[in-house]
Amino acid sequence: IRQQVLLQALTPQGCSLNDRELNAVLQRAEGFSVWELLQLSQQALSSASSPTGALHGLATSPKPPDFTDFENAFCKVRPHTTTKELDNCIEWSKMYSH
Repeated sequence: IRQQVLLQALTPQGCSLNDRELNAVLQRAEGFSVWELLQLSQQALSSASSPTGALHGLATSPKPPDFTDFENAFCKVRPHTTTKELDNCIEWSKMYSH
């Protein structure tokens, strides 16, 4: 599901990550909520479309984010809950759900 969320968020520009890079991003985003994955994707898109050609007055079309754009995004977007907190919630749910 997390991969689908990430790829769907990148649909406007596409995804330039190969399978290994995509798996690395997903692994690093372990514990991110759907909302945080969307924020991460938006930040990577923003990083990818930073105005390099615009500085010279050139109109550039947005490029798909690459692995470096996601590395930059991870510096700005962090999960609000820890993995331990998520594990505790899952355990509590298993114990008390009927």
